[in-house]
Amino acid sequence: MEYFVFMIKNDINKSRATGYRLISSLKNDKRMNLPPSGRNEVLQSQTLGCYN
Repeated sequence: MEYFVFMIKNDINKSRATGYRLISSLKNDKRMNLPPSGRNEVLQSQTLGCYN
């Protein structure tokens, strides 16, 4: 049972890390010359994809 809980925790931490990495790489990507609203939509869709 403890192992199962550990696996869940580990999985959550991994998805958080990948979500953070996606968002930070998007923010730092100078090639994305989108208007601010477009950039926010991309960030939101990436974030939602990670947490679902």
